[in-house]
Amino acid sequence: MGERLLMVRDLKTYFYSDIGIAKAVDGISFSVAPGEAVGIVGESGCGKSVTARSIMRLVDYPGRIVGGQILFRGEDLLTLGEQEMRRFRGGHIAMIFQDPLTTLNPVLTVGDQIVEAINLHHGNGTLRGSELLGSLNPFARKRMQEKAWARAIEMMEHVGISVPEQRMKEYPHQFSGGMRQRVMIAVALSCNPSLLIADEPTTALDVTVQAQILELMGQLRSDLDMAIILITHDLGVVAEFCDRIIVMYAGKIVEVGTVDDILFRPKHPYTKGLLRSVPKLGDRRHRIQSIPGVVPELHALPTGCRFHTRCSLATKRCALDEPPLTEIEDGHEVSCFRGTA
Repeated sequence: MGERLLMVRDLKTYFYSDIGIAKAVDGISFSVAPGEAVGIVGESGCGKSVTARSIMRLVDYPGRIVGGQILFRGEDLLTLGEQEMRRFRGGHIAMIFQDPLTTLNPVLTVGDQIVEAINLHHGNGTLRGSELLGSLNPFARKRMQEKAWARAIEMMEHVGISVPEQRMKEYPHQFSGGMRQRVMIAVALSCNPSLLIADEPTTALDVTVQAQILELMGQLRSDLDMAIILITHDLGVVAEFCDRIIVMYAGKIVEVGTVDDILFRPKHPYTKGLLRSVPKLGDRRHRIQSIPGVVPELHALPTGCRFHTRCSLATKRCALDEPPLTEIEDGHEVSCFRGTA
C-alpha cells in the first residue's frame, strides 16, 4: 500500500436540528499518499466540503464529528486539544476555501493577512502571532516581523503576483477574483504544509483563470512535494489534475479509483450518470443526460443503497441492503451490488 500521509477511517460528521439528524458524512474511509493529488467529486450536498472541514476540525455548530479517526502521519487529529490542533492547521495541513472574497478580511491588507498566517505558525504554532510577538523584546520582535514580511513577499512572487511589494499593501477588494485566489494560495502555502485541501478553488472564475490556478497548484505540488485534496463538482478539472478520484453521494463514498478507472471504466451507476451529464466538445452525437430525481434529504435517507431511488438498475435488494465498498481490482473500489457482480 505504501506510505500514507493521511488516513481517514470510518469518519462520521452529523448535524443536529429539530427536524432530525443530517448525516452529512456517514462512515467514509480513504487515504492520501505524500505528493498525491486526490479529487473528491459529487453533486452539491453529497458531503465533500464537510469532509474537508472535518479533516481541519472546522465543523460549525450544530455539526459534530461523532465517530472515526483522522490520522495524519499516524497521529489522530480527533484526539487533540484545540491548542495542539493549531500546530496542524496551516503548519501541516492548509485549506483554500471556496470564496476568497468572503474568506479574506476586507479591513486588512493582503500582506498583513499573509504575515499573520506566518506568525501564527512560528514556533510550531504553539502561540498565536500576537502572543508570540508580545513575549519578545523590541529588537527580536522587529526581526521576526521583517522575516515574516520578506517571506510574504516571496510567497506573493511564488504564486505569480507581480510587483508584490506594492500589492502587499493593497486590500482584497483591489484584487480580481483570480488574484484573490492566488492570495489565498499564498496564505495557505506560507508555512510549507504537507497537505493542501482545495475546496472548489476555481468556482466562479472564468476558464482562463481557472486553468492558471490549476497550473499554479500543480507546479507548487511538484516543487514542494505536497499532497492535495481537490474538492470539486467538475470532472474535467479532476481529469486534468488528479491521480485518484473519490466519488461521494449522500454522505457515502460510492466509488474510488484512478482517473482512468473512474473516467473510462466506471462501475457505479451514479458515477456513470455524472459522466453522462458532462458535455463533450465537438461531439454532436453526444446527448447530455441528467440523473433523474434529486439527492435525498440527509435527515431522511432511504434504506439500503442511498442511490437506489434514482437508479434504473435498482433491485429489491438495493432497497433493503447497503452495498459495502468492495475492491473489484487493484485500487478500484465500488459500493454497488451490480458493479461488483
